[in-house]
Amino acid sequence: MTFSRPLRRPSGPDSGAAPVLVSAARPRGQAECDVRREADLAQVRADLALVQARILARKREIALGWSRASTADRLLAVDRFLRDGNLDAVQIAEITARQDRARSAFYAVRAERKSRGEETSSGLQARRGAELSACEAERDRFIGMARLTEELWRTSETFVLPSHVAARHGPFRELLAFEALLEQRLLHLEQQPSPLAEPEPEPELPTELPSPPRIQVRAVTSSSRPPFHHRLLQLLQGAATS
Repeated sequence: MTFSRPLRRPSGPDSGAAPVLVSAARPRGQAECDVRREADLAQVRADLALVQARILARKREIALGWSRASTADRLLAVDRFLRDGNLDAVQIAEITARQDRARSAFYAVRAERKSRGEETSSGLQARRGAELSACEAERDRFIGMARLTEELWRTSETFVLPSHVAARHGPFRELLAFEALLEQRLLHLEQQPSPLAEPEPEPELPTELPSPPRIQVRAVTSSSRPPFHHRLLQLLQGAATS
C-alpha cells in the first residue's frame, strides 16, 4: 500500500514550525481487461477441444481395429501392455493370469488345426475356438472394468491399427500427452487473478497524530498519620527523657 504525503506548512504566527505531513491516497485508475489473457484462454480451449475430438476418433478406430485384429496380434498387444503400461503389481498379476489362459487356448486351437486327419477334428476345433473367445473376452472385460483400456491402446495401438491409420493424427500416446499439457495450461490461466477485480480500499491515515492522554498523579496523604521526620523526632525525644 503506497501513500503520497505532501507537505503542508502551517500559516499564522506559528509559521516557523516544522511542516506537517498530510496523508492522501493516490487516485486509482479504472481497471482494464487483460485482452491477452482472454485471447490465450480462448486459444487453449479451442486447441483442447480439437485434441479431444481427435482422441475420441482415434479410440473408435482402435476399438474397430481391435475387433478385426487376429488373436496373435491381440496377444502381442497385451504383452506390450503388461511390459510398458502403468500398472501396479496386482493388476499385472490378474491380467497375466488371464493372458496365459488365452494363450493356452490359442495354442490348443492351432494344434487342433494341424490334426485335420482325425474324424473329430472339426468338432474339437469349434470347441477350442469357443474357449479361446471366452478367455479373450474375460481378459478384455477385466481390463475394461479396471479402466485400463485407454492405457492398453496407448501402449499397443500399433499392433491393431494399420500404419496409415496410425499416422493420420499422430500416435495415440502423443495425443494423450498433448491433452494433458493443454489441461495444465488452461488450469494455470484460469487460476490467475482477474485484473477486473476491485482492489480493497486503502485506509486513510490521520492528518495529525493524537496527543497522548495526560496522567495526573496526586499525592495521597493521611491526616491521622504524622510525617516520617515528625515520628522520628518523637522517638528521639522519648529516648532522651528516659
